[in-house]
Amino acid sequence: MNAYGVARHQALYPELWKEDIAFTSGRLTSDFKIEEVVSAAYIMGNVKLGRLSVLAGVRMEDTKDKGEGPLSRLTPAEAALRASWVGPVTDPEQRRRNLAQFGGRDTNDSQYRFYLPGVHLKYEPIANLVTRLSWSTGVGRAPFGNIIPNTTVNDTAQTITVSNPELKPQYSNNWDLTAEYYFRPQGMISIGAFQKKITDYIATDSSQFVGTGQDNGFDGQYVGYRITTARNNGFAVIKGLEASYQQQLVFLPGWAKGLGIYANVTKLKTHGENSSFTTGPVSSAGGTIAGFLDVTGNVGLGYRGHGLDLRLQAVYRGEYLVTNSTTAALVAYQVAKTSWGWKSRYNFSKYTGIYLDVDNLFSVPLDNRYALYRDRNISWRTYHAKIVAGITGRF
Repeated sequence: MNAYGVARHQALYPELWKEDIAFTSGRLTSDFKIEEVVSAAYIMGNVKLGRLSVLAGVRMEDTKDKGEGPLSRLTPAEAALRASWVGPVTDPEQRRRNLAQFGGRDTNDSQYRFYLPGVHLKYEPIANLVTRLSWSTGVGRAPFGNIIPNTTVNDTAQTITVSNPELKPQYSNNWDLTAEYYFRPQGMISIGAFQKKITDYIATDSSQFVGTGQDNGFDGQYVGYRITTARNNGFAVIKGLEASYQQQLVFLPGWAKGLGIYANVTKLKTHGENSSFTTGPVSSAGGTIAGFLDVTGNVGLGYRGHGLDLRLQAVYRGEYLVTNSTTAALVAYQVAKTSWGWKSRYNFSKYTGIYLDVDNLFSVPLDNRYALYRDRNISWRTYHAKIVAGITGRF
């Protein structure tokens, strides 16, 4: 479709065009505004004691958010008014309905401050061997969609879905231990272990109900309605082991000196507890946290030389939990998959070249998900091989 042609035709022949009034309610429900101001300061110090190097510092951040969003509600009075309507719904009546149901607005503001200290040690006991021990802290800010005002009231189901402007960032306490050995002239092998503990975990909570009284948060309305929102509750712990290896095979004779290989693997173990992934028998997947891949890995072979830069890579993603639930039939998993990719470059000179890339060589599905049992497929999204080729140049 030619967007310019459509606009021109609409301007020339307005009598042939009619606005879809019902569809334009989206203008009201998607009108979000937010302003975030972050002020930060950082202090750092470094000292070297022989083979030991110590780096320490702390960062302070002060965050202020101010937002505005839609308030959607179909009141009993409005529902009754619509039920009494006789005849087809006219455009003016549809506009009135949109404003009555989706025209409300809500505002909010919040402020929080946190300090993020960290200490990093590096020790080189022998030549070419580097060990590192780090303690650090970090935060994961709440998505804007969770804090911009957005309230939807369903009087029929007696539910309220509301954003939470008081959400604080998820706070993580991290430990990392690694050892790296460097080959001469080009290569490295490393192993490591890490742990990340997340507090103030952000999760969906539907356990609360609107109380009684004018100070119930809704001016005394909606008593007994179930509230669905995001909250900071519970914790999550992620532990992992990782290993990697890469080397340019320069010890090989002739053209084979340009070959290089690399591989890495990461193994995770997660557990936690909050309103979304309760530990114990009430959760079909136990305390495993949804969205974390248990095992991931990459292996590749490359070649550089004679103007060529070639790479063949395999990416493995193990089976993992997609959605956890206290209802067994709603526990969903993603099947393990291995996808292959190819990248190739040839430079005629330092100014010009050509390239050919193939992503997902064997058209492995993007999604292959099942609910509880392997034969209960709930999502299958194909992703065919993608071929990109072109010419590069610079002046």
